[in-house]
Amino acid sequence: MRDILIIGGGQSGLAAAYYAHINKKDYQVLEKSPYAGYSWEKRWKSLTLFCPKKLSSLPGMEMKGKRNDFPTKDEMAKYMKHYAEAFQLKITYNQEVKAINKIDGGFEVQTENNTYQAKNIIMATGPFTRPYIPDIAQKLSHRIHQLHSTQYVDVNTSIQGKKVLVVGCGNSGAQIAYELATEGKKVELCVRGSVRFVPKMVGKITAFEYGKNLGLYDIKNTSWKRWLLPKRDPIVGTECKQLIKAGKIKRHPAIKKLEDDWFVFEDTMEGHYDTVLWATGFTYDFSLLKDIPKALDENKNPLHKDGKSLEVEGLYFIGLPWLTSRKSALVYGVGDDAKSIIEDITGPLPHQE
Repeated sequence: MRDILIIGGGQSGLAAAYYAHINKKDYQVLEKSPYAGYSWEKRWKSLTLFCPKKLSSLPGMEMKGKRNDFPTKDEMAKYMKHYAEAFQLKITYNQEVKAINKIDGGFEVQTENNTYQAKNIIMATGPFTRPYIPDIAQKLSHRIHQLHSTQYVDVNTSIQGKKVLVVGCGNSGAQIAYELATEGKKVELCVRGSVRFVPKMVGKITAFEYGKNLGLYDIKNTSWKRWLLPKRDPIVGTECKQLIKAGKIKRHPAIKKLEDDWFVFEDTMEGHYDTVLWATGFTYDFSLLKDIPKALDENKNPLHKDGKSLEVEGLYFIGLPWLTSRKSALVYGVGDDAKSIIEDITGPLPHQE
């Protein structure tokens, strides 16, 4: 029985493994992918982060590059893989967890071929586990091609026909809509509520670094300042906004109804599309913990305070939005939470890098 078992080898799992490893703690990471960085590698070809390289790093190893360079998804994948290899983190790949159960003195974790035991479990599966597609999508016939943003690769392999409806306008939806419009597709964008665009650069520094310098990402989950922030994060980059203003991307409010493959929007406009791309985000999936009483609330979300389970001894969560602060789900911010969780398990860490 190990002291610590980390479920998931993405950015959160790697950060937790780093602090356990450099302080010689007994840990193991289980990752369902064949290698670190795999999930980044599989995202759409042109994806670029809105956080600069200097602020896209995990603890102990800075990503190389110029201060204001924005990393591509392939650079992130390469960095994650190098990070795991450089520190020789104890990761077992191709180990998709099928079940987690509470046993005397800890937990039992089952994968397809193996069984593991640990006194403490850190759930590092993150917030992007289950793509969310609205129920209305089930009304679309097979004549209309539809996909989630996670399935998008590029305009040539993922999109059918000329006319495309992108539903949702987070950073992913905005980037994809812009790419499709510049590649000759007739793009319409469906967005519920208001959308705020901010430029990538503010003077000579990136918008992300500007926000960091103002302390916006350090706001704690208990701070009154949290409630002053907009409920929806801004879109970083104004390229999509410019195409909307120029009329090259038509914008609609929320979908009112869908009849015979015709979309009717709340502005009374209607449309029929060759492809519908759902950029509608994700929902949590902590079904692995369904057999552990009091691990989840009635909505199947983690019951925790600052990542520590409220009711289940030895159970921790990391990488979730607002786990402890606004930066908890960001690559550069997950390190603080990782260190805090490892210290809660093992006591103060002598190695403070």
